[in-house]
Amino acid sequence: PGGSYSVLQTGAAYNLTLTGGGGTCALCVRHWSQGGAAPWAHNVYDHRPTKEMRQRGCAVTAAAMLLDRLGVTTLPGGASLDPGTLNTYLTNQLDGFKNHNINWAGNAMTGLVGSTSAAFAFDTITIDSELSRGNPVIMDVGGHFVLVTGKVLQSGQYTYAIEDPGYSARRYLNDAAYNNSFDHAV
Repeated sequence: PGGSYSVLQTGAAYNLTLTGGGGTCALCVRHWSQGGAAPWAHNVYDHRPTKEMRQRGCAVTAAAMLLDRLGVTTLPGGASLDPGTLNTYLTNQLDGFKNHNINWAGNAMTGLVGSTSAAFAFDTITIDSELSRGNPVIMDVGGHFVLVTGKVLQSGQYTYAIEDPGYSARRYLNDAAYNNSFDHAV
């Protein structure tokens, strides 16, 4: 969105405030859905002809939102970034997927984000540190991946603001489906 951004810190909560463009948000990211009316919803996921992006594409879609936030707009080869083109790109790379999941440490993915290894965080300190630097975080919430965009205080308890590629109505990790818990962050 348009406007200017400033970081606000309140205790352990970090939010980016959008001014001039209207509204307040956590880290502002473009929301993409893995299913519904998305043009890639029925694309084959990875090399699995019986699985479609709408069924298995949460990590790919969260990764596309993260890459878009980091300023990646074009994939190697010239395709414009979106979850469908990212799925195709990763599928066509030798190390794009591993065991039918994104190979976070593979050259295909690390080449896009400019890192040489994937860091798995199992604690909120690491996640909070990334958020405080303006970096959204991909989080595994029980085999489903979401993009964490901030930490907010709700009813006296901290929770994470999320962009959920599978369920757009789920905006916070304290949603009943997630109960403020996660397996790890990428």
